[in-house]
Amino acid sequence: MKSGPVNRHHRDLSPLEPIRYDLLILGGGVTGAAILWDASLRGLKCLLLEKEDYAHATSSATSKMAHGGLRYLKMLDFSLVRESLRERRILQEIAPHQVTPLSFLLPTYKDWGRSRVFFWSAMALYEALSYDKADLADPDQRLKSFFSLNSAQVLEQAPILPPKNLTGGFVYQDCQMHDPERIVWSLIRGAKEQGAEAHNYLEATALRYQGRRVVGVEAKDRLSEKTYHFTAQAVINASGPWSDQIAGWLQNKPTHHLMRSKGIHILVDRLPHQEAIALFTKKGRHLFILPWQGMTLFGTTDEAFLGGPDELTLDEGDLTRFLAVINEALPALRLTLKDIRHFYAGIRPMTASQTQEATNSYQVSRKHELIHHATEGYPGFYSATGGKFTTSRGLAEECIDLVAQQEGWNLPPCKTASTPLWGGDIGNLARFTQSLAEACPNLPPLWVQGLARRQGSKAREIAEQAMEKKSLQQKIGLNLLRAEVEFILEEEQVWHLSDLLFRRLGLGNLGDPGSSFLFHLAHIAGQKWGWDEARIKAEAKSCQSHYIPGKPLYQTPGP
Repeated sequence: MKSGPVNRHHRDLSPLEPIRYDLLILGGGVTGAAILWDASLRGLKCLLLEKEDYAHATSSATSKMAHGGLRYLKMLDFSLVRESLRERRILQEIAPHQVTPLSFLLPTYKDWGRSRVFFWSAMALYEALSYDKADLADPDQRLKSFFSLNSAQVLEQAPILPPKNLTGGFVYQDCQMHDPERIVWSLIRGAKEQGAEAHNYLEATALRYQGRRVVGVEAKDRLSEKTYHFTAQAVINASGPWSDQIAGWLQNKPTHHLMRSKGIHILVDRLPHQEAIALFTKKGRHLFILPWQGMTLFGTTDEAFLGGPDELTLDEGDLTRFLAVINEALPALRLTLKDIRHFYAGIRPMTASQTQEATNSYQVSRKHELIHHATEGYPGFYSATGGKFTTSRGLAEECIDLVAQQEGWNLPPCKTASTPLWGGDIGNLARFTQSLAEACPNLPPLWVQGLARRQGSKAREIAEQAMEKKSLQQKIGLNLLRAEVEFILEEEQVWHLSDLLFRRLGLGNLGDPGSSFLFHLAHIAGQKWGWDEARIKAEAKSCQSHYIPGKPLYQTPGP
């Protein structure tokens, strides 16, 4: 690790301007990151631009699941379910430190839409469509078959469920993601090691043309305020909720219709039940109650959002309405605003026909759509819209295949289904974590466990540095050592404290860590980057604004 303060206020990207890239990707969420990873593995020269930090929007506002989409069976969308189940298995293989099995309890009731017969049929079909779920080398990753419980067994496992008209339930397995933001970063970091360029806080502001062919973009560096011009043979618009706006630059009007859905999640202290719960309400909506990193996560709303993606807000009214839905389905909980530790909202971008009612977002398919805008007279420009986090790898494969066909490239086949993500070459997670703990007996076991999850195989390097240098063993808050913070600051394209807290460490996503912790972390970043005291305070206060006042999870001594 380098020592001494480094000026991270500015950067010079001018050496990239003369380069003609094969592919220029707009958007650093999971879709853009997966496309970058696939393209770089196939030998393409790529550049990715993200106007904020990687995974700052939709990709970080998920239910933390890699799942097949059980509820899509109700829509008879069998192809999407099968695709999702296949991609779930692939994620287990290529990111075993991040994607692991999770058991779900699905209660059944007397009404037909939630009856044992209805859900048994759904479970049997879900099982059949996931026929390859056991095709994994790691036995810990193999998902078990579903089984049924009677009503007494269901209430024993989940006493929070309403007992009236309860007829029993089923237990099945899907998968959970430890940190979706780390998966996005792993895709980007892996692509960079293949020679790709990727830059956050670099905003595309206009397309560049040769005749009517799109040949690049004009971009603004939001750190230095400088303007750059980048050139590529093909440009892919993978900007999620912003994709129709960017595609609208072609003709100064939308070229395709995008429906946006607002999804809210809340976190509370861990509830006393063992399984995750997939609960369908009397009105046919679904709730997930998930154990996640020592807390309980409730998700999600699914309401049409008519504003622009930069207009997303989440207020007390949103939370109160969501709590009402939860309390109606689970009256024993009696949750109030005071119970909420943390909350977040995101926008799901979904493809939809122009005639579809905007109030019907719950019924809109989560399928993706790939568009070559040559059909509108603008060759060289592509849009990848819709889709799910779970299916992003498959979307990227289809996207690169399409671009290669349209641009006349002779590329090797896709390798992403069998290539571990950056940090994913660990084999069995439990054995890897145990070997790491045994190699570092002086380091806190809980930190070692978290480090293995966040960094995968790269955890060895960080732990070894901590063992060799006493100062790197300094504790920073709960289950965090300075060694990991220093590594991330040096290696992971962090420009703001929020990047570090929410999207590289993920600790900020569990609720307010306390002002002392935030200021301590800000001082460490400030020492690395040469921030003055005013900047340190501003960065800490910016992170503090994400939380409910007066509800810290823990406090730590200041620096």
